[in-house]
Amino acid sequence: MRAAALVILLSAVSPQAAEIPSRALAVIERYVRSEMALNEIPGLTLAIVAGDHTELRAYGVKDLASGEPMRVDTPVELASVSKPLTAMAVARLARAGRLDPDRPLSDYLAELRGAPLGRVLVRDLVRHRSGLRRRHDRLAPCCGRPGDRDLKLAVRGLRRATPARWVAGRFSYANSNYLLLAALIERVSGQPFARFMEQEIFRTLGMDRTTLSEGQARAWGLAASHERSWGRIRRRPAGEAGWLGASLVKSTAPDMAAFARAALEGRVDGIEQPEGLVPPYDAGWFIRREDGLLVLEHSGDTWGANSAILLIPARQLGVAVLINAGVQRAMPIARGIARCLLYGSVPEPARPPWFQVADNWAMFFTGLSVLSLCALGTVWLRLRNALRRGERQWIWPQGVWERGRLLLLLAMSAYLLALALRPAVSAVPGSPSSLRVGLAALSLASSAGLVTVAGLAVLRRPPQL
Repeated sequence: MRAAALVILLSAVSPQAAEIPSRALAVIERYVRSEMALNEIPGLTLAIVAGDHTELRAYGVKDLASGEPMRVDTPVELASVSKPLTAMAVARLARAGRLDPDRPLSDYLAELRGAPLGRVLVRDLVRHRSGLRRRHDRLAPCCGRPGDRDLKLAVRGLRRATPARWVAGRFSYANSNYLLLAALIERVSGQPFARFMEQEIFRTLGMDRTTLSEGQARAWGLAASHERSWGRIRRRPAGEAGWLGASLVKSTAPDMAAFARAALEGRVDGIEQPEGLVPPYDAGWFIRREDGLLVLEHSGDTWGANSAILLIPARQLGVAVLINAGVQRAMPIARGIARCLLYGSVPEPARPPWFQVADNWAMFFTGLSVLSLCALGTVWLRLRNALRRGERQWIWPQGVWERGRLLLLLAMSAYLLALALRPAVSAVPGSPSSLRVGLAALSLASSAGLVTVAGLAVLRRPPQL
């Protein structure tokens, strides 16, 4: 019986397949709903391309505040799933003879001549082998800052980047690689990046409700973003986070199905011959093998959205999952669905590891800070009582070294206090509100700790006669 069921399931993902077995769809339905319940996912859309058949599903709500149901044509932020589309644009320009992937970047972006990045090959950017690292992403404006959609400004900022020599030639994922590719596309095509993508990529693939414009996506009913904050999924304040080329595309389940089908049929530039792609990353896709099958996949994560797309060319199988919350479950769900269609079973629903959830760190930092401030308050209470009883006195340091150490402690404390008082203190732009509070609390506790050390240096026990 199990062997017969496996034959049926495998036939469902062959090029001649007409439909997906209802039993497999029932298993997938239960699995998706279980994942949503366990991870408090507000809304999810799903696209499955199996042979000749396309299955589209929508679950939950697009906005927790309004309760409006999610629909298959509801646009959702793709985040880094934008990268395969950017890579396709580069490959299309290369096929047209308008750029050479094996030429240095400075041949196309004059601003980079003489800069370390100018010697990097275009192909190295596509494969994340330029030597750029995630820390270089901060050199380009992002996330609501002035000029965050100005690719010329981004190139000028990245001119200061010095690729790490020990990383150059090796895979090192950085959004700035694809930000530079967006600038390259804009320069070579002579069109604004967003216009080129919409006219030359989205429309040619039949992706009629895919856009880089937040205003257009809202007109189409863009799903609200949600984040995990203080242990609960809450609606996230509006606002984009990301870089052109690396993210910011908004799309729907039908459009992702169209993209997947085009890729499986060899109509996506750059991956016409998927077996020739270079692992672990090429043409905008992560590349791996599972049970002898080549798998192309990419996930996208923001604090308010999560997406994933997965292709298995040998089985003519594609799965896309779009989630309107930053829960990091889109790729595990996509893999679980593919596993069901290939082998007839799904994994157990699961949560992301504790350390991958920013809100967990927020609560940890906040709790630790409260405990630290309480302990420090006890120390200061004892110091005050000792000062009143004459057991301690104000005795200023006499030596240069001791005075310098005291000034350094106070300066560090003032800096940390300034961070704590900033309204948007965060290591990552646009991070969850709970994480900003947690980091602010940690800065405040650290500042108080340094002040306490400084206080112990000047509130000393009187010398014994």
